[in-house]
Amino acid sequence: MPKRWATKGQRPNGPTGNPAAKHRVNREIRIPSIRVIGPEGDQLGIMTPDDGRRLAMDLGLDLVEVAPEARPPVCRIMDYGKFRYE
Repeated sequence: MPKRWATKGQRPNGPTGNPAAKHRVNREIRIPSIRVIGPEGDQLGIMTPDDGRRLAMDLGLDLVEVAPEARPPVCRIMDYGKFRYE
């Protein structure tokens, strides 16, 4: 089998990085306020990351920043382990 050479921005076996690795999760979210989306897609409102983490912990899930460019940034309550492998 011939060897495949990496081009700029790629590794021999495909693109670099995992798209899910770009998301900040739980304690990595350090901003004053966030918009929180629940696990079913319902908007829970604007709150502090601590309040969002508390809600996620109560459900046994993670708080994941999904839209960091938005103002305020959008975070979703989800199972991050499951999301990473989808």
